[in-house]
Amino acid sequence: MDMQLIKPLLPIIFFSSLFLSLASAQPHPIAGYAYYENGSPAANAIVNVTNLDTGDKITNIIVGQNGYYEFDVGSPGVGWSDGDRINILISGTGEYEGWKGTAVITLNLTAPYQIVPDIYLSYEGVKIRITKPSKGSQISGKTFVIGEVEGEAIIDKVEIKIDEGEWITVQGTKNWSYLLDTKYLDEGNHIIYARAIIKEENTSVVADVTSVQIIVKSTESKDTPSFEAIYLTLILLILTSTKKLRL
Repeated sequence: MDMQLIKPLLPIIFFSSLFLSLASAQPHPIAGYAYYENGSPAANAIVNVTNLDTGDKITNIIVGQNGYYEFDVGSPGVGWSDGDRINILISGTGEYEGWKGTAVITLNLTAPYQIVPDIYLSYEGVKIRITKPSKGSQISGKTFVIGEVEGEAIIDKVEIKIDEGEWITVQGTKNWSYLLDTKYLDEGNHIIYARAIIKEENTSVVADVTSVQIIVKSTESKDTPSFEAIYLTLILLILTSTKKLRL
């Protein structure tokens, strides 16, 4: 065919091909949430996405304050293939630096999008536990909160807090304890949090966090007379004694 006849048609062929390409382009968003082991969202975490079959990586990743992240592997985009294995590595920031969590999913381009199961971050090699009281225990008066920390890392300190209170440093590290006085707590459900702190390059890092729910019961017995009852009884006794003396 004469090229002179084809040249005028090239722009039409190009834009027709471009239109068909754009029309057939399908984004494929992948999204999920990341949390620390204590349930708090991994806000502004660092997300790395790697195709385990090709070695390619994605850098255009949306990360939110609530632990949400999102990226697109559709076309136009990285153009990965259906069935590729995708590794998602999430790293904590700030006081949670050193915490990591990962998930591997299989790319399914036949679906409009994919949701990654929740990823929970932890500090490698360190695990803190509350051994006493156990979940749902009813406690009253003074009671010891006892726990342990597993792992080879050197623990700088262990801290606990009740509900949304201040963090308090406890006695011990690998094996630790704290004497809790429930008279400062309202009756009902409360949560005890415990966290292990390590030192990395003169920086304090939270290595692990755990929690347990307890129920605080009043130490007052229902059979014990109240102050008002005792006061009224004394008044009656005094009045009775005074009346007898007058007689």
